Amino acid sequence: MNRKIYLFLLLCLVLVNCSNPNHSENKDKTEKPIDKKNGIKICRFDQDILALAKDSSLNTLHRIRDKYGYFLDTIFCKQIMKISAREDEYLITNLINFMNDVDIQRIYKEVVTQFKNMDQEEMQFKAAFDHYKTLFPNNFIPKVYTMINAFNYSAIAIDSAVVIGLELYLGGDCPFYSSLQYPSYRMRKLSKEYMVRDAMECWLKSDYDNANMKHDLMNQIIYNGKILYALDALLPELNDTIKTGFTKKQLDWCVASEGAIWTFFIEKKLLFSTNEKQYESFINEGPTSKGMPRESPSNAGSWIGWQIVKKYMKEHPELSIKQLLETQDAQKILSGSRYKPSV
Repeated sequence: MNRKIYLFLLLCLVLVNCSNPNHSENKDKTEKPIDKKNGIKICRFDQDILALAKDSSLNTLHRIRDKYGYFLDTIFCKQIMKISAREDEYLITNLINFMNDVDIQRIYKEVVTQFKNMDQEEMQFKAAFDHYKTLFPNNFIPKVYTMINAFNYSAIAIDSAVVIGLELYLGGDCPFYSSLQYPSYRMRKLSKEYMVRDAMECWLKSDYDNANMKHDLMNQIIYNGKILYALDALLPELNDTIKTGFTKKQLDWCVASEGAIWTFFIEKKLLFSTNEKQYESFINEGPTSKGMPRESPSNAGSWIGWQIVKKYMKEHPELSIKQLLETQDAQKILSGSRYKPSV
């Protein structure tokens, strides 16, 4: 991908909201819960919006709006692309400029090739949301949309929707990613296998966010551990390498080194550290965990949090996953888990 798209993407970063908004306060009241009979239907917005590139008339915009209404005007244009939907001519101009860019057209061509249909993904989403509805019977079920958004979001939970940026699931060997100089640890996760996992994680985090918790390492790893525990229930057939984002070698290292990792956190007095620079490699994506052997994965702390949560739930079988996610007291979970891995 050439210098032009690099500059274009920098412009998009200004236009697109780069946070992950919480959906819970802004649900579209016309959305309906999941239909158990028909299951999840992925809304291919990425395909339908292409009609504007072929015919940029108000009639075409109105046909798309009839189908996507709230999603088009409020979620995609206003909240993601930051385009005012009140002025139709301005809206069309901005969308056309975006879609007709030569590099965006290349991205669309590759997406069309790899995602001619999404039947398999629909089945995976249906199974995941069936589990979700069982575990959280009173929680809202979103609609699932696909889009192209210039590599800004892979998956995002916003208002009443989970939205998938298909250009970030084209496979690790896609030349776009190397042209954009993505690191190898990120590129290997830019494939279809991660799509449903990423979307479910986004929706869980928007339903059960960490905005009010103390931001020390212990709270962070236990929060992430709770999310992994819930993902395990929602996607029971998914391999742990996809669930965690680790390679098989990295996952095996964590299993073999569990006690050593925990001892490292204690001896380095990291558990109650609020200095994010000290602990960010233990909870975020990266090449490795700082201070640990090279074969360690980044985000090893979240894996430890998962083991703590699993031990806690084993010690308290009366608790539901909903109750677990609603528990804000990380110290209560740590103490109640009686977590003491052998070194």
